[in-house]
Parts: sequence; structure tokens; C-alpha cells
Amino acid sequence: MKRKTTTRKTSGKKGVKPSVPGRLLVVEATGFALYGVVARRSIGGEVTFGVPVMSTATEVDAAIEEVLEKLREQGGKKRLPRNAVLVAASAASEILHLPVDPKNPRPKAQMAELIRWEFEEIYVRQNDIWSLGAMLQGRGYVSAEERHEIEACVTAGRERGSLVNAYRDMISREHLDECMSLQEPLLAMDDDLVIGWSPLPDNGEPGRYAWYCAGMGDGLRAQWVRAFRQHGVFCSWIYPQMGASLPLVEAGSERALLVDIRQEQFGLFQCVNGGLDALSIKACSYGTASPDAVVAAVARFAHADTATVFISAPEECQGGVSDAINQKFPRADVRVLGAGCECPAPVWASLQGVASHALKQCSPQLLPRIQAQPSKPPLWKSKEFWPWAIIALVVVGIIATEVSNRMLTERKEWELELLNIEYDRQMQIKNEASKTQSEIRELTETLAEKEKELAEKQRQIEAIENGILYRQRLVPGLLEAISKSIPANVMVDLLEENDGRTGFYMEGWALEDTSAQLFGSLLSENLAQWHYKVGDIRLTRGKGRFGDDGYVFKIQLTRTTGKKGAGDDR
Repeated sequence: MKRKTTTRKTSGKKGVKPSVPGRLLVVEATGFALYGVVARRSIGGEVTFGVPVMSTATEVDAAIEEVLEKLREQGGKKRLPRNAVLVAASAASEILHLPVDPKNPRPKAQMAELIRWEFEEIYVRQNDIWSLGAMLQGRGYVSAEERHEIEACVTAGRERGSLVNAYRDMISREHLDECMSLQEPLLAMDDDLVIGWSPLPDNGEPGRYAWYCAGMGDGLRAQWVRAFRQHGVFCSWIYPQMGASLPLVEAGSERALLVDIRQEQFGLFQCVNGGLDALSIKACSYGTASPDAVVAAVARFAHADTATVFISAPEECQGGVSDAINQKFPRADVRVLGAGCECPAPVWASLQGVASHALKQCSPQLLPRIQAQPSKPPLWKSKEFWPWAIIALVVVGIIATEVSNRMLTERKEWELELLNIEYDRQMQIKNEASKTQSEIRELTETLAEKEKELAEKQRQIEAIENGILYRQRLVPGLLEAISKSIPANVMVDLLEENDGRTGFYMEGWALEDTSAQLFGSLLSENLAQWHYKVGDIRLTRGKGRFGDDGYVFKIQLTRTTGKKGAGDDR
């Protein structure tokens, strides 16, 4: 890449305050490559950028090391920034409407739990885009047309496992293993999600407030943070890739639209008066967004009076999308973001947008971000705190003992004079103490009974919580097992739980009786880890939901043991 420096003025935006100069390392992981650039903020609020660099290493540590080495070569003797932010394609984003007023937010732990409950399905949908064909296309080993042809043929043939074989016949084993290595961490489902959120302007709906939220797997986040730390860089925030260029949208009109196009998906972001109002993220067929599909989505989504349309898209589809939008919306002013750099235009636009947000040159509510570093524990939980606390307590104890001894010495004569009076008083106290001791014994017995009751209540609560957690994992597990077991020419029409939760009842249709029998066999195998089996399967000739002749099957799913299955602890 040729050496050049880009300057972007951001100090004139609404809600931005003058700030001290600073430097920041901005890195984007597209899922196929790693890009990095150094951003600098001047006293006047201008943000300048160096030349972006790229690494195609498959391992995270190696990719970060290569990006940092290339940036050091650019800067010569000048040290790189020690603080970094990451733009991650694996991070999902969505607008959620929650019953939490931004003026009176809940504590962070409660907010994270509330959003996490709503966000799991969104994160799973984001993971679904990382297919093997997507990785091969992203690395340049197959074209969009070749991928379309291969996957369409395999889908039409309905042959299990033939997609990998089709690609293996086309590319080398080395390239296939490389793409599968890239795919593996992106498909990993963590036990927990890390969440970030930002409040949006009030939409007028009583009791419901819009929050712009982002989330990613905790394990994947930890992997990136650990890799940065190994190279002496502190990663402070992680941003979702979709919509990262929003800070570049100029608030020159009341309504503006950002069209953010990436491989496998594209997003529409409607802005009103400089703030985000609505978004829509859609998947692309075979990795490429066609101009017709983008325009159709824009027509359904955009406000009728949208004055400006900003496009962040790969160079090969910028012209087609721009022309299609101009034809559909002749009055709209169409502008292309990210032009003028040798790295991909969407990457360059998101690097600039995130740098502007991280360096506080735009409204903090414009983008959501995820805290990369775990929150520090309270002081009293720190290992370094207790040794010093013990030393301080010993010193205080010694001083207090010395002062007490001196005071006792000075008062000794006075106490001797009052000894007789004190003796009478102590006798009186002794008599009262004997009465108090009997009361204490009664209270002690009452306390013991209450403690037993409390222990029983806690046991019941734990049993209820464990039962709920088991149900939350069981049902998705059964659905996943059923989806994995369905062969060609089989449709499932009904799945319901029996009364008393003794099992499940399923109805469906198969074109051939052998397909239904195969489905029952595969289903038994996949349900084994959940300790369920196919207890009874009945086949009768009949028509399916579309009127085709075949076989109607009815299946009873029963438990094989009273214990939880292996998948319950995932």
C-alpha cells in the first residue's frame, strides 16, 4: 500500500466537546482478514489516519503480530499506541425496546442480563452466516458465481455432506483446511454473551424505550483481548461491524439513510436529526448483495422523505447499487463512503467511523460497543488489598493498645476509690444477667428454627431454578436434534409436549416409508444425549400439507432415564 494520510474533521458535530490530543490503534476483523490503522486526534478535533495494513494469517496471535509489525515499519522509530479498539464481524447488533428509561437505568449487571435474554437469538443468527462457502469466497479461493453454482447444485441434489466434497474437488486441501480453521472460532457458541448498549432518542411509545445493543461470545472476546495483551496492547472496546461507519453520516438533513453492504449481509440504518432511528440487517444470497435486492429492501424500509443516502459497499457493487438507488429515488442525494483508499471501502469507512466514536468526536449514543476488559473486582476482593489491610490493622491495633494502657494507668487510682460502689453495681447486673440468659436461650432456639426454615426455602428455590434452567436447555436441544435428523422428503408438522411432561408427541409426513423409518432411526441417535428415544412410530398412507401422497407418521418421544442428558450442562 502507498503511504498516505487521511484527515477527517469531526469537531463540528453535535454533542462533541473539545478534547486533548490522542492516538488510537483501530483494528477490524472481517472474518477473512485483519486490518489495522493508527488514528490521531489533534487539539482542534481533527482525526487523521495513517495507511491501513492487512494480515491474512489464520491464527489471531499471528494476525495481530503481523499488523503491528507493518504499522511499526510505517512509523519508523515512533512507538505505536498502547490502546486499541476492535471492529468485529462476529459481534451482532440490534435495536431492542426495553421497559427501562435511559434517565433511570438499572445497574450494569441487571441491564446486561435483561439484554442478554433478548439477544441470544440475534447472536445465533449472526453466527449462521459463517458457512464454508462464505469463508472460501472471503479468502478469494472461489468467486461468487462459482459458489452460487456449487451450492445450488448441492442443494438441488439434497446429498448430505456433499458440499465439502464439492469444494474439495475444486480447491486444494491446504486452502480448505485454512478456511475451516477461520470458520471454527466464528461458529463457537459460548455459554455466555458479553453485552454493550447505548440509549436512543425517545420514540414516544409509553413504557418502552429504544436501546442500541451489541453482543458477542465471551470466549471469542477473551481470545482477542488475550492476543492483544500478548503483544503489549490494551484492547478497551469491541464494536460490531455492521453500522460502524455511522459516525461518517453527516447530519445535514432531517432524514438520512446508511446502506452498509458486506459479504453475507447488508444493513439499513435510518437516521433522524443525526441520531439512529431504526435498522434492518438482512442476509445476502450466496454472499453477494444484488442491487435489486438492496433497492427493494430500501424501498420497504426508508422514510419517504429521506433526503440523503450514504453507501458503504465493496467497489465492485458501488456503481450498481448507486445507480439503482438513483433510479428508484431520483430526489435523494446518494453519497459513497470509504472511497480513496486501497483497502476495501467498507473496511476503510468502518475504521474511520469507529475511530471518530472512540476518540469522542461524535455523539456517544451513535454506536454501541462492548467492554473488552472484564470489570475489575471490588477492592475487598483484590489479592493485593488484604496484605496491606492486615498490616494496617496490626499497626492500628498496636497504637490503640498503647493509648489504652496509658489511659488505664491514669485512671487506676480513681477506679480503686469507686471499687465498692462498682461491686454493688456488678452484683445487681449479675442478677439481671441471670434473667437475660434465660431469654437468650429462648431466642437462640427460635433462631435455630428460623435458620432451618430458611435452609429449606433456599433448597426449594435452588430446585426450582435448576428445573427452569434444565427446561431452557432441553427444548432447544430437542429441536436441534430433530433438525439434524430430518432427511430429504420428510416434513415435521407438529411437536407438542405430553400432559404431565412425560414426553413429546410428533406428527409429520414423508414421501416414502423408508424416509420416515430413517428419520426415526436418526432421531433416536441424536436424542440419546438428552436421554430421550423414539418410543413408538406409526405409519399410515396419507397426504402431506401440500396435498402430496406419501406416509403420515406419528411418533412418541419418551425418556430413557430420570437423569439430565449430556447436553444439559452445555
